[in-house]
Amino acid sequence: MASGESVGQSIRHVHFHLIPRNFHDNIVAWPELSKEKKKLLMGFIKN
Repeated sequence: MASGESVGQSIRHVHFHLIPRNFHDNIVAWPELSKEKKKLLMGFIKN
């Protein structure tokens, strides 16, 4: 995300690019987590 004077914006704002996805588009946006990392992550989510 680019925002602020450091990236040349004269008016403070934020924007995002949304890319439509399809379940079978074969794009891997997030790497598969190991079982250990999934367990650790689920511990944080539950608390």
